[in-house]
Amino acid sequence: MILKSLAFLMITASVATAQCDTGEVSIRFEHDAPAVGHPKGEAAAFLAELVNNELDGRACMTVIAESETYSDATVLDGLASGQYQMAAPAMGNMGDISERFLIFDLPFLFRDLPVVLDYQDSPLGRGLLTEEVDKGLMGLAFWADGMKAMSALAPIESPEDISGMTFGTQHALIEADYFTELGAQTLEVPPTRLADALQSGEVDGQNSTWTDISARGLAYSHDSITETNHGLVQYMLVTSPQFWDSLDAELRDDLNLLIEIVTLERNRFAYELANIAQQQARQDGLRIVRLDDNTRIEWIRAMQPTWFRHGGEIGFDQIAAVSYAAQTATSMFAR
Repeated sequence: MILKSLAFLMITASVATAQCDTGEVSIRFEHDAPAVGHPKGEAAAFLAELVNNELDGRACMTVIAESETYSDATVLDGLASGQYQMAAPAMGNMGDISERFLIFDLPFLFRDLPVVLDYQDSPLGRGLLTEEVDKGLMGLAFWADGMKAMSALAPIESPEDISGMTFGTQHALIEADYFTELGAQTLEVPPTRLADALQSGEVDGQNSTWTDISARGLAYSHDSITETNHGLVQYMLVTSPQFWDSLDAELRDDLNLLIEIVTLERNRFAYELANIAQQQARQDGLRIVRLDDNTRIEWIRAMQPTWFRHGGEIGFDQIAAVSYAAQTATSMFAR
């Protein structure tokens, strides 16, 4: 019977390893996030904890956090080769697989995390999970991280402030586009190396979520962080259709239930982690810069061309659905 104890809902594990017994289905989950203090790392560890307790004797899961062999850019190859059976790439890094995934990276499209969660549960949002099954990618759930903030060697207030700077990014088409629009350069840096690249001066700035900034130490060499909320990081928990179809129906149903439990709990937890990370930055002496209405409009206008270049491929149906979610969303965190 699934869920032997509701106490498992509150587990936060820093290490999730398992020694599979004979006859158990082995599930290896690799990702690039810190195991502790990061929404993806915490969610992956929690899922492994549930699998190894609730499905003991039938399946086991090992999670490799901050894996040196994992990259969002090669997730299809990793799944196809059997290097891992699950991963959680950032959707903004999967534009090479489908540009429709980039809906989550369009600047200033999503107002806040509740709108994100409402959209991802809509028919169009859920449809993205099976968008590229033919290519070997099957989505199982959306895992939230949070809204983005910027920091650099010099304070950032207006769009002009980042002109001439170099920002460390991942394999993200939209990010590279809007930074170019603002007169900045980008350099692809693996997330596990970004803190070192910032401290060494290889790059001048970053635009990441509050939890990423905190868990990876991305602002240690900066005096301020600007709460732009210009974008967000959203993950898709993925597997290969071949692996998923190889599971017996009962195990697949039970595993899917555990994934739903982790998704609900950790998406709520992501919101809390972001608030904690922002408070920690303030306690560490970093100045938090917030955009007033006029400055926010300046940023929106400066990044708006990105919408026109990618809107067609992403789908104006999706953009309209997000706008509808923004009008109807109610905060799940106040319920």
